Amino acid sequence: NIYHAGEIGSGNGAKICNNMSLGITMIAASESLMLARRLNIDIKKVHEIMKNASGNSWPISVYPPLPGLIEGTPSNNKYKPGFSAGMMNKDLKLANECAKNANASTPLGEMALEIYSKFCEDGNGSKDFSAISKVIGGDAWNYPIE
Repeated sequence: NIYHAGEIGSGNGAKICNNMSLGITMIAASESLMLARRLNIDIKKVHEIMKNASGNSWPISVYPPLPGLIEGTPSNNKYKPGFSAGMMNKDLKLANECAKNANASTPLGEMALEIYSKFCEDGNGSKDFSAISKVIGGDAWNYPIE
């Protein structure tokens, strides 16, 4: 879709805001699903509930961070990127810079940047950004990321 966001440069700002929100919600979706896993709740059932309740988000309904939930997503293809973690990290850096320049408080954006920066520093920048669930999940995972 093409939108008119305002003056020249506003579209870039809108994209940065959208991607900051996406990075944050991917982390939130990962935390929620990994908590369900640790609580021994069926992930598919939790995913179905979240898709139809107030916990829904784009990462839950379209692009889940865990495999086995929606076919054709990177999590079902060894996290081969649709949108790489490196690109998400770049956009979160831009969002952080914009927030500082605008004197805006974005604590969750800053936390997401820290998490994605570490993920990329650890050699995961070429994986899909949904692979961040591997950092969130820790030892709750029972299969390796490739």
